[in-house]
Amino acid sequence: MRLRIRFSKTGPMRYISHLDTMRFFQKALRRAGADVSLSEGFSPHMLMSFALPLSLGMESIGEYFDVEVRSVRTTKQLMDELNKQMCPGCEILSVRIIPDDKASKCMTQVAAADYSVFVCETDGSPWKCAEETVKEMIREFLSRPEITVLKKTKKGEKESDIKPFIYAFEYIEKRFKMRIGAGSVNHVRCDLLMREFFAFSGIPEESLITNIRRDDLLLETEKGFAPLDSIGEASE
Repeated sequence: MRLRIRFSKTGPMRYISHLDTMRFFQKALRRAGADVSLSEGFSPHMLMSFALPLSLGMESIGEYFDVEVRSVRTTKQLMDELNKQMCPGCEILSVRIIPDDKASKCMTQVAAADYSVFVCETDGSPWKCAEETVKEMIREFLSRPEITVLKKTKKGEKESDIKPFIYAFEYIEKRFKMRIGAGSVNHVRCDLLMREFFAFSGIPEESLITNIRRDDLLLETEKGFAPLDSIGEASE
């Protein structure tokens, strides 16, 4: 049986590395009494996989990992027990039973991600740029035939057109909201997109403070994008 667990990683937890986050949840699952499946061999380990590593220092309210279990009473009970093991900045938001096949693994299903980018002046005060002005900047930015950024690859650096993978980009409620490609294919880095936007709009990046939060990870369906925990079912 495979479970998909959604959790938040905010506050002090955003400074915990991906590897340490994995270790944290391994301990939390044991303390919560979860009947987790183990691999075979001389060094058994929990059968779990995370959807997409989060950059160190970035907050998120939409992180996911899958874990194989032999049994579970109810997903609600497991969520309650896990939340008792959480520390400040980390909360279990959902637990769902999902199809137990290779194609349903979270790391292979990620197709897009939602982000919020909060911008303020260097002294911490609200950004002085008017909302309509920012919206006009975005319209001009997206009207370009190509939006090219410099990406680092194993073979060096290369220019890449990311415009086809910017599914949404807007400024609302004093923050940038975007939906961009994510995962192993067509991946777009939120910070590179913002850097390119600031450069195109003539805004010195060092004149502002930006805080990025990942809001969700999405899979692609026939009807469009949907959260990774939209599949499967919960049990009370």
